[in-house]
Amino acid sequence: MDFAGTTIGFAVGKAGLILRTLDGGLHWVKLKSRTAQRLSAVCFVDSSNGWVLGSRGVRRRTTTGGKTWIGHH
Repeated sequence: MDFAGTTIGFAVGKAGLILRTLDGGLHWVKLKSRTAQRLSAVCFVDSSNGWVLGSRGVRRRTTTGGKTWIGHH
């Protein structure tokens, strides 16, 4: 789990799961990751730019705050 500020946060998990909160964790929304790989870590440098990692390194990156993700399938 990683937060880009005090209210915007992301969490990752099994089967390509990426979740985003805009309210500090009160509510979470599932995002489309376009992968079925297990994701084990997430890191955001600001509210727009972030990466998710799996067992084979970087699996996805975003420049849109998680609205779209690009990278390996």
